[in-house]
Amino acid sequence: MTQIPFRVAGSVSLCVTVFLFAAWTVGPLRPRNSPSVSVPTPPLPLVFERNDGQTAADYAAIVRTPQLDAAFRSDGVVLAVKAPNDVSARHVTLALRNAAAVSPVGEAPLAGRVNYLRGSDARAWTTNVPTFARLRYPRVYHGIDLVFHGTERQLEYDFEVAPRASTAAIALTFAGADDLHLNAAGDLIVSARGREITQPRPVAYQQRDGRRTAVPVAYVVHEDRAVTFAVGDYDREAPLTIDPMIVMTRLFGGNDSDDAHRVVWRGGSVYVAGRMCSADFPTHAALQPARKGLCDAYVAKMNGDGTSLVYATYLGGSSTDYAMGLDVDASGAAYVSGLTSSKDFPTTVGAWDRVCGSDGACLDNDGFVAKLSSSGTALVYSTYLGGSSSDLLYAIAVNAAGEAVVPGESASLDFPTTAGAPQRTLNGQRDAIVTKLSESAALAPVGPELVAPFWAPFSPPVSAPATATCPSAETAR
Repeated sequence: MTQIPFRVAGSVSLCVTVFLFAAWTVGPLRPRNSPSVSVPTPPLPLVFERNDGQTAADYAAIVRTPQLDAAFRSDGVVLAVKAPNDVSARHVTLALRNAAAVSPVGEAPLAGRVNYLRGSDARAWTTNVPTFARLRYPRVYHGIDLVFHGTERQLEYDFEVAPRASTAAIALTFAGADDLHLNAAGDLIVSARGREITQPRPVAYQQRDGRRTAVPVAYVVHEDRAVTFAVGDYDREAPLTIDPMIVMTRLFGGNDSDDAHRVVWRGGSVYVAGRMCSADFPTHAALQPARKGLCDAYVAKMNGDGTSLVYATYLGGSSTDYAMGLDVDASGAAYVSGLTSSKDFPTTVGAWDRVCGSDGACLDNDGFVAKLSSSGTALVYSTYLGGSSSDLLYAIAVNAAGEAVVPGESASLDFPTTAGAPQRTLNGQRDAIVTKLSESAALAPVGPELVAPFWAPFSPPVSAPATATCPSAETAR
């Protein structure tokens, strides 16, 4: 994913950002030995910087918080969700469907100025950048403005709805998000590769005689992942404000490079799987509490609002392992697929294949499929799935009978196929594969059978496994 070039740290040359803020006057200086007095300090507003060349030209402004940077352009807002000790960020673009593309305008100028002193050549410096307390997108819809602001390091945005304008026009999209769902409180949870952006249930109000009158409002998440507002009765002859807030991000991982490749919302819980290179991954009730290789696969289950772990476990051997597919059945058992180059990847007795790379040499990636118990503390089954060359299993889907359908790609001439499969030989350098595994391992420790693997003359790109789709078990029969 393209990195947004508005993070300044890490440059070899000298890079200094100077913030100059006006101070609040709270009274005369206190004598050295006088009793201490607690004086309330007004909350600092977020500082929106006009883009004067400190970032890419297509952004009009930027704002920074400890957990979230945002870059504002005419067609949306790119949110870069950060984590401690991780130089990478997860990017989600907040945009408005069918809205006008308008450039944001700074409002409420602040006394502070920002200076970027990069390198020794003063001609490359960006200085005296003006700052603002608000950023307005005028007339994004007929009679509706979008205004960004914030206090106490929280980013908020308001929809200012003029009299008689329709709130039904407003539709939010979150490109780059892995999952969107509402928790029990009506908060909107936006997941992006192990990071979470939480937008608490919105509020709406009208001003009457100098007082706010609350208006009922709630998020609605549609099948196409657009987010709209269900607004209750209000006076359509008066202005209305709808006020969401980006209040927090849920950080998940350790102090190294970690990825969440799949996020599943099932039965009121959140399941996550991916690759974990951190040795300090916060395991809990773990099947495998410690990392064995350079990077291991992992599986985690959290409660619905992401505030606590039900379980979190590594899954891997002494080399590199990566969970790429995840599904959950009605009992809460997690099914995981991916790739491994570990000769000692954990497999179960009676599994279809307990040897990496057909001959045990494990010279290239082999696929794996594993089923974890609903508690996450045991493997119901785990098997290699591949041949002597490179095999990748992108995704997994489980039907009501517990049969797992696994799509992927293979370069192995000896990938295991079954009689009657549409294609049993490799036709290209890499061919797509679809495999269906039975649920027999759930009843006895004999491992899943290979029910219906077959080749298909299609090669998805190795560099972008996230774009692969997983067919339903019914369509793969």
